[in-house]
Amino acid sequence: MYNGIPDSQIDVHVRSGDDDLGHHNITFDLGYKFSFCESILQNTLFVGDFSDNSRSAHFHVFDKEIGDIIGCLIGGDADVYWLLKEDGYYLSKEFKSNINDPAWMFRGNWE
Repeated sequence: MYNGIPDSQIDVHVRSGDDDLGHHNITFDLGYKFSFCESILQNTLFVGDFSDNSRSAHFHVFDKEIGDIIGCLIGGDADVYWLLKEDGYYLSKEFKSNINDPAWMFRGNWE
């Protein structure tokens, strides 16, 4: 998860049915990283809650659909990158430091 919103601090809370990864605060141009093993049944689900002083979002940070988008193979490693911007949140299978790079796929708006 990468914060692309200038002058902001975003509270990130990621969890699955088995693991609560706690709350983490990320400031502009920084991120939060975690790793996990995908279930052989391909039913791994991590959800995330994201908020700052003026907005919030709740979405799946990893599930079968996202695994398919990024090309996650059973038993293999895959990277999932999320970018939080002023207009919403974006997904990529590779990290791009340019927040306007077309590799970032728009996935949803802030609430």
